[in-house]
Amino acid sequence: MFALTNITRNYAWGSATAIAQLLGTEPSGGPEAELWMGAHPDSPSVAATPEGPVPLDQLITEYPLETLGADVHAAFGAKLPFLTKLLAADQALSLQVHPTLERARNVSRPRKLPVFPGMLPTATTKTRTTSRK
Repeated sequence: MFALTNITRNYAWGSATAIAQLLGTEPSGGPEAELWMGAHPDSPSVAATPEGPVPLDQLITEYPLETLGADVHAAFGAKLPFLTKLLAADQALSLQVHPTLERARNVSRPRKLPVFPGMLPTATTKTRTTSRK
């Protein structure tokens, strides 16, 4: 078993202190929005191996059965089938869902939905949008 160093993702909506406090480190001085724990190719965690630091995605590629186990490897191949994110938001966020391609196709088909009182915007309803940089 190897200790992992996880990657912080910086977005404008992030907290300046929450992740650093959790990790027991000094704040970076900017917003730290997400702590990624996993083998995503954009920001893999780094394993502290006896040979030195190795990105987790590389370690899994080189040793899939040892890192994932036979059942996970059989089901998903040499890829970690999840990414854990710890969010530290200082601003309101929208809910994000990342369905499978098949599920997204089924959900995006036009269909008639029932309308209940209070579901439709009124003149007093305020819409707030945020953009991701």
